[in-house]
Amino acid sequence: MLLCCFVATAYWLPAVAKLKLTWLSDERLYLLPLSAYAHGWLAFLSPEQIIEVSRRIMPIDAAMRMFVIAVEALCLVFLWRRWLSLILLAAVVVFHLGVFVLYGFFFWTWILVDVALFLLLVKLDGQAARCVFNRPYF
Repeated sequence: MLLCCFVATAYWLPAVAKLKLTWLSDERLYLLPLSAYAHGWLAFLSPEQIIEVSRRIMPIDAAMRMFVIAVEALCLVFLWRRWLSLILLAAVVVFHLGVFVLYGFFFWTWILVDVALFLLLVKLDGQAARCVFNRPYF
């Protein structure tokens, strides 16, 4: 239960910070691969190819920002249901892998914690799950 709270808080607080910074409306994620490329990420691509990558993600920029905010903000209700926790853990792993592919930041420790917690929650039997996912803890 404490690990669930730790993970949920670690994602929920950045959502609050992003909303305070108007990240949802002002950030341009499609420009970040260009910056990452300038620092050596995806150096095997030509400048024209990295510009094309940036152009291709431009139409889904708002959707990517909404996905990140939604996943992080939903971590506030992480302990509501086990199935929701599993979906959120899978979503944050996808998020971290996307960050790695596009920007070169490899949050492997978070991926490891998220996958380990996912597997732990999958293996919980009925009684153990009720001890974590109950109304008072929620």
